[in-house]
Amino acid sequence: MTGLNRRTFFGISAGGLSALHAQSAALAALPAGLFNPPSRAFVEQASALNLRLFLQNKDTLGLIGLLSMKPVEGKLGSYGRDALFLFPFTRAASNSNLQAFLPGHSAVEPVIGTVPMAPGGLPPDDYLCHYVLNVPPQSFISFSVGIPFSRGAAKREWHTNVDNIGGASIGIGWTSSNLNHPWFAGSHWIPDRDDGAHWRARIIEGLRQAAAIQVSAFGGAAG
Repeated sequence: MTGLNRRTFFGISAGGLSALHAQSAALAALPAGLFNPPSRAFVEQASALNLRLFLQNKDTLGLIGLLSMKPVEGKLGSYGRDALFLFPFTRAASNSNLQAFLPGHSAVEPVIGTVPMAPGGLPPDDYLCHYVLNVPPQSFISFSVGIPFSRGAAKREWHTNVDNIGGASIGIGWTSSNLNHPWFAGSHWIPDRDDGAHWRARIIEGLRQAAAIQVSAFGGAAG
């Protein structure tokens, strides 16, 4: 397993891209209600590339998002608290030739080429945890990204439309069948109040970070 100090994460500052600080393990085991969320998510190059892929194929792909609530280990490496993962899944009539990306094993190999997942009836976030990243799902909260919701659907508290993500508008679904309720007092969606509002803001900021990262497939961060 590769440690966090061997992984490449990127944040966005007023002047452009900047290296993000190392994560603190001291707060890792605390429930969401006992501390303020960190100021921003940790976003890898693979997530930036997957967001770009989704924005170019919004009619045929969905995007599932995971945010780690404590340090975790998976088959591809170790991740600290507040690591943001974005990964595409196929919808009907999707292009099977599209290339998706996973986090690489080191700075030398920052991304690994793969294909969008096809959950086959399973919740996409569960599928991503169990069969793609091989990480414990209980360590994450989850959301989904798709095309903007209609005016009526956008009024539901578990939906949010967001503009100007990579120059496009998106719809965020805050529900999860199995991941969110342990962290939010039994709620299957990340609520829009109290701690949930903070986590929503962190996730939206993480999406903006991912959209702003200029990367090329297998070539690392672009200048």
